Amino acid sequence: MFNFLFSNDNEASGPEVDIHIKSIDEIEIHVMAVIKGTNTIYINKYKDSLFESNNQGSPTFMGPVYKIELALKSGNYDIFYGVVTDDRRGMVMSLSNVVLDNICPIILDEMSRKYSSFSDFCNFYSAPTCYTYYLAITNSTFYITNNSGNDSFCIPLNKSSVTRGNREKVLARY
Repeated sequence: MFNFLFSNDNEASGPEVDIHIKSIDEIEIHVMAVIKGTNTIYINKYKDSLFESNNQGSPTFMGPVYKIELALKSGNYDIFYGVVTDDRRGMVMSLSNVVLDNICPIILDEMSRKYSSFSDFCNFYSAPTCYTYYLAITNSTFYITNNSGNDSFCIPLNKSSVTRGNREKVLARY
């Protein structure tokens, strides 16, 4: 349906698979992107069924997206994960903040056990979860923004440099 194929030019990269967090049965969770500064480590281009077209025809993730701000000795990472919802409304979710904070260590543990490129993710100092983001694909780029627009990201599918900042700054680049 959507063509997510691109060459992997980045020397630091994650696995070439859909990262579906299977240890949480009640919720369908997929890691959508992992970035370190302006470098893309992983971008989920493997699961077209997670997206549907919005009114403008752009593919949009079918549920809310959350950001884990992971602090490690090796640096700081932003891990974006999406929760697929039945209502497909994207920004509405009935999970409490406590539940989402409890999901975070499970995601980090499963990623560190299954994928060698994320093996140090279990040794985190802090990993607060930021709430709620929207993900759409525009111009071969993951566009991720929070409700207020003060924390936005453009993550190109070709893994070139990530743009981050407020919504206007990020969208001006694209």
